[in-house]
Amino acid sequence: MKYYIEFPIPIRCSLKCVYCFHSEAFDLEKEGRFNDKYLDQRPFTLQQYIDWRNKHLSNGTEFLCELHGGEMSHPKNQDDVLNIVDTFDKEIFQLQTNGLGDGEFYRELCKRKAKINRIGFTFHREMIADKPEIVKKYIDNVMLCNSFGIKVYVKELLIKKMRDQILENKKFWIEKGIEFRIQDFKGYGRGKTFEEYQNYTNLDKMLISSEYKHKGTQCSCRSGYKNVLIRGFDIFAGDVICCWDDPCVVGNIMEDWYLPDYRIVKDFSKGHIDVQGIEKIYRGSYPRDTWSPENEKMYPNLTRKDFNRNNKNMLT
Repeated sequence: MKYYIEFPIPIRCSLKCVYCFHSEAFDLEKEGRFNDKYLDQRPFTLQQYIDWRNKHLSNGTEFLCELHGGEMSHPKNQDDVLNIVDTFDKEIFQLQTNGLGDGEFYRELCKRKAKINRIGFTFHREMIADKPEIVKKYIDNVMLCNSFGIKVYVKELLIKKMRDQILENKKFWIEKGIEFRIQDFKGYGRGKTFEEYQNYTNLDKMLISSEYKHKGTQCSCRSGYKNVLIRGFDIFAGDVICCWDDPCVVGNIMEDWYLPDYRIVKDFSKGHIDVQGIEKIYRGSYPRDTWSPENEKMYPNLTRKDFNRNNKNMLT
């Protein structure tokens, strides 16, 4: 079995894009309330994860690991990221970055290229395109990693009003010999509202790189791999899920359990993704634990205090 692991790093980022999945955390941070819902420290150790992996994923022939939650090159995340890469003994890493960390971090990362499958550099046009010195830093970091012989690619989100500039950027990078990808933009509402995608033309959809299209009824974050997504810095830290769109719990690192028989099915008739094959467990108070503007208005939003008081009752 080949496993795709998403392993958590702290929710820190210098950009704090307005459409980020973690914009709620950044909003709470501005209000001085970050710790209402989010953690500064991972509540389980790297060794606990390794022990859990060895016990529950013992049939694994390949472990492809991506780091999620924050920006890996943020100054306060760098040591954690390098330690993870050094410590994990079976994982090969596919990494994502906004490309804006210091060059020394990327050099240190590239020294570990034997454990790196690829690095994707997302160009957040809406946040940095009008800042030439930051754009130069981004370009320099892409070219630095490429010079070490690591597979790199540049990625942009397809925001329709910026399509012409995105295509110009594609030409720029192809001329430098760097792969360029276009990903669908999932909306300004925490990357969940899909208002942009609903207005894509057939031409827009043709521009999207095939990796992001998730063809067929069986879904995975990377084709051919079984999803294992680990939460680490929110009130559900330690939980293992298999899909962010249907985040029922399939395991827990600290509680040392795992339900392996899940399938991630795209239900075209209902227009959503459904986890099947297991008893479905949800931890939170939103329907299906999935955020939407409507759910936020209609249902209670748990805090760490609420969750602790409920003693982590599983709500189905």
